[in-house]
Amino acid sequence: MGQLSAAETRSGPQRILSMNLCIDQLLLQLVDRDRILSVAADSADPQLSSIADQVKGIPVNHGRAEEVISFNPDLVLAGPFTTPHTAGLLQRLGYRVETIPLPRSFSEASKVITELADLLEVGPRGLEIARQLDADLAELQRQVGNRPDRPTAAFFEPNGFTPTAGTIGDRLLSAAGMENLAADLERPYLSLEDLISSRPDFLVLQAQPGVSRSQAEALLEHPAMQGMEGYGRILKLPPLAWACGGPEAVAAARELARQAGTVSR
Repeated sequence: MGQLSAAETRSGPQRILSMNLCIDQLLLQLVDRDRILSVAADSADPQLSSIADQVKGIPVNHGRAEEVISFNPDLVLAGPFTTPHTAGLLQRLGYRVETIPLPRSFSEASKVITELADLLEVGPRGLEIARQLDADLAELQRQVGNRPDRPTAAFFEPNGFTPTAGTIGDRLLSAAGMENLAADLERPYLSLEDLISSRPDFLVLQAQPGVSRSQAEALLEHPAMQGMEGYGRILKLPPLAWACGGPEAVAAARELARQAGTVSR
């Protein structure tokens, strides 16, 4: 008998196709690259993804059933926004499709990591990543402390979009030692009037790769903002890495806390 290949001696799925950028971030940390058959097209776009360099050379897909069939994976990982039609069609054709939720908190992120790792049969690696995430978050919370006079922050994305209560962006601001100005809003956006009337201590803007000035920064040059005192110091959030939760979001929270001066040792 000939020797078995490395792939044949490993357990778990060996031809993994992912249709979601956030899942791709975790896949790269959990499994060997040669087990990843295809990643979401968004993951290879440097304007959208913090892992674009890491996935170079891995074929991409756009989440269409005919693409998945052409790759012939042994596991398809779908995000919560994958159309039920696509997932259902693939399942009827005999493909194994698993839907991975997107975390809304850091505790959910740890749970998603360990459950995905179990699915991929790399449980110990998932536990290691989740425990490190929890330890990093606990250390950040220790440094930030429980100040009763936390500064307010307005998370200002392009077109005024902002994370409201219960979102990962809201939890990120809390972890960084700030109160989310939009936590009590029923709508996920901030207007120019909101900024002028509320005067948050900080404005949190997301840096955009290859863009020297964001749309949000341009809005702050509106005549209505000129001459306003105390509408907030600008904090720059590291680009693209935080929205999926997980270790990257904890690192982003730590960077915000450093810029805001909310960490203490």
